[in-house]
Amino acid sequence: MRNPTVERSFKYDAFISYSRRDLAFARRLERALNGYTPPRDLAVPQRRLRVFRDEQDLTGTELGPALERNLEDSAKLIVICSPQSAASHWVGEEIRKFAQRRGREHVIPVLLEGVPNNEATATDAERVAFPAALVQLLPVPLAADFRTFDAASDRVQRGSFEGAWYKTLADLYADHGVDRAQIERRERKRAARRLRIVVSTTAAVVLALSGLLIWALISRAGEIRERRLAEARRYDSESRLAFDASGDGLVRAALLSVASVRSTPTAEALDRLVVHGNLLPRAPAWTSQLSGLAPAGVTGGRTRAIAFSPDGRTLAGASVDGVIEFIDASDGRVARRITVTRPGAGRTTLAFSPDGRWLVAGCGPQACVIDVASGAVRARIPEGGTQGETVWSASFSPAGSLLATSSYHSGDVLLYDPQNWTVRSRIATNALSIHSVAFSPDGGTLATGDYEWLRLWRTALPDRPAVEHRTGAINWDLAFSARGGFIVSASRRLETWQIQSGAAGNALQRRAEVAITAPSIELIPGSDDCFAVSAEAAVSVRCGDQLVETLRVPRLAAAIAVQPDGRAIAAVDTTGILALWPIDAGAAIIALPVGGSVEAFAGGAGDWVAAGTDTGDIIILDATTWRELRRLDPDGSGEADPVGGRPRATAVSRLVHDAGSARLVAARGSVLHAFDTRSWERVFRADMEHDIDGIAFDTARGRIIVVAGTRVAVYEADGRSSFTAQHEGPVTAVRLSDDGSRLATVTAREFARGPGLTRPTRTRVFALSGEQLGWQFHVAEDVAAGYYLPRDSALHPAVPDSGQTQVITAARAWNALALDHDTADTAPGDARAVTDPWRLRVADPVPAHLDVNATIRIPRDQPRWLVTGGEDGRVRVWPLHPDGLVEEVCRRLRAIVGAGAWRAYLDGLAPAPTCTSAD
Repeated sequence: MRNPTVERSFKYDAFISYSRRDLAFARRLERALNGYTPPRDLAVPQRRLRVFRDEQDLTGTELGPALERNLEDSAKLIVICSPQSAASHWVGEEIRKFAQRRGREHVIPVLLEGVPNNEATATDAERVAFPAALVQLLPVPLAADFRTFDAASDRVQRGSFEGAWYKTLADLYADHGVDRAQIERRERKRAARRLRIVVSTTAAVVLALSGLLIWALISRAGEIRERRLAEARRYDSESRLAFDASGDGLVRAALLSVASVRSTPTAEALDRLVVHGNLLPRAPAWTSQLSGLAPAGVTGGRTRAIAFSPDGRTLAGASVDGVIEFIDASDGRVARRITVTRPGAGRTTLAFSPDGRWLVAGCGPQACVIDVASGAVRARIPEGGTQGETVWSASFSPAGSLLATSSYHSGDVLLYDPQNWTVRSRIATNALSIHSVAFSPDGGTLATGDYEWLRLWRTALPDRPAVEHRTGAINWDLAFSARGGFIVSASRRLETWQIQSGAAGNALQRRAEVAITAPSIELIPGSDDCFAVSAEAAVSVRCGDQLVETLRVPRLAAAIAVQPDGRAIAAVDTTGILALWPIDAGAAIIALPVGGSVEAFAGGAGDWVAAGTDTGDIIILDATTWRELRRLDPDGSGEADPVGGRPRATAVSRLVHDAGSARLVAARGSVLHAFDTRSWERVFRADMEHDIDGIAFDTARGRIIVVAGTRVAVYEADGRSSFTAQHEGPVTAVRLSDDGSRLATVTAREFARGPGLTRPTRTRVFALSGEQLGWQFHVAEDVAAGYYLPRDSALHPAVPDSGQTQVITAARAWNALALDHDTADTAPGDARAVTDPWRLRVADPVPAHLDVNATIRIPRDQPRWLVTGGEDGRVRVWPLHPDGLVEEVCRRLRAIVGAGAWRAYLDGLAPAPTCTSAD
């Protein structure tokens, strides 16, 4: 069938609709389009484009007749989208008028400023860019991205906007069967032809114009760099547009980010790749195909077809045919099957009692109480009666003293006594159906959700609600925060509700809202108020009362359950595939728990890393596999607790390694421990009077220099003390002469500081035999004095009361012993400050590793990994180069996406340089 738009002859190829505040860009776009001549071998009309743009200010309430005629005579409508055009009545009117005549397929959005409506948050309400009339036609417009365009200096068809220019041309020529790839190829061929002409002309006059040739080559290289940069930004822009609330969107966005980084690793692309990598889960611990485990109602509401036992060892699953399977949570194998007569088995609920003895399942209009040990049905409740049509929500109180059930076509919630399974009380809500029930952490409050209302009931006084709020949505599922301070409701949107108390009584106040359909939600135990959410095409983890997304599993889930230890989510899809997904995410290669806050690092020649913790342990990790090799426990170094006299662990505050002497030295409070790195046996131990502030090696002679408060000590390789010196103030710097015979120290008197005051420091030089050779006072603004020591200046002799004015020359050459030598690799605080060799600002959500205490780069000569440790008690390893980050993201994508779907993703992105095939 012929395209009527191509068949008919129009006066204009395009009509530009815009807000008068965007006039400068509209003029530049019109000038570029009117001046464009298509390549000769492109199958489009071989003439310049004809574009209409009106500059008159409109008045009144209707479009003028002339403007309507021009709309009628235009084949396409280009809408320049910005917050100004989104607020313009006339832009919306032109869109509606044109759509009535041509339909939505001929409307071309161009994004100039603001935020796409589907990406806007609550704080971006005034920055949305797409007019309402456009969104009605195209819910998620794919607009050419001209944001950051400077009308004074930028060109529409050049530089970083080249990709957006090609997309606009492709949209204009779409009726002729021409796509953007064809236009780009023809333009490249045309550019190549022009280049050949330039080169041939230059060759004829090469002797006279050699300088011009050099300039042309440099310009060409710049064009290539600009083209690659534009390509990278185009992929990055497409990645931003692809990222949405679905799991498929994350996969596509991550692949496009990989393509952008491999084209040109810009800061923006690396930033976005880290964000996507932080959301991608690790590979599932196991996957099982269970033929019967395919619960119904994936999109129709809440389902609890799987549940973990309280000890986390067993996962129960209810199939559509009435079979309940008990699955070994360690490997996903079915350990036992029982058959339970369940009318309406397609929808059910499962809930273990807190002691793990009972499993309650929805059995049509009743709930079945199953003895977990024997698999027998001990009771069907309510005994001798029914509760609506289908019991589809059941919840035990945390102490196990109550069981609450609700059902479809019943407004009553029944509270049972698990001792005898009799109804203790009944909550009458007057609702048609109660979709969800959930107990508060203290068990004193029960939350119920129905078609419109969210209510809280005191279990001791269930005759009336303590709090109620009309949400206006079906509350499929509910979950309390860990301390009960707020509630999360899952419906056509995800919302958090703060529980507030006041003089007028209790109330629920909305804290946050996320526009995703979420049939099921569950609190992750042990987390900082994080929740597992089964939402649309993905399972995600969202944290805090603002529901910040920290992980996304791109799989459609029919039901989910969270392991009691909070480490993994079990998810089953409609085909019966059950998988256990680790909750730990992030772009780190590993996140190894070490049992305590990491305070210090030391590394070998790229083969091992030592981590010291606040519990006093030293953990040795393999720097290839990142597995724990051994733990060193320097016993006997704990101090006595002043209360009770019990020994307490002292943190390992410093670790220093010397490859020459094969020594690892650790500071643990005031005690020094030295280990042989070949056998990992302790060589010696030394006690200081104060906590150790710094350690350094004299590598040439195997000696160890230690600073502890006001004392400096030197230990030989065998642990023998060969030198000590007491100072009048804290030692802030130490240097050793090249020949190892003299030691210089800098001390600062502990004066109170204030405006206009300075702090004098004192340099002293010692012979390693113990004799003081000289000293000098200095006035410095800072204590450390930049490790300052005089090189050629004079030092006063060490006998100032001799009556003689003597001057001795300072030591000629000094080695700086940076006692805080790991400071260069350590940036305490937010992980964003230390994981960023490209000086990026990693956008939220950030890696789940804040309060970093220590870092080290491995190996030190050509570092490939950044190792961090902090308050969360984990050692994390991060790729230091773009290739490593790309490799890790691709590895996770391959583990998530099936081999069949993988090829479709890659083919859809060709010829983008993205991840290689998983086949």
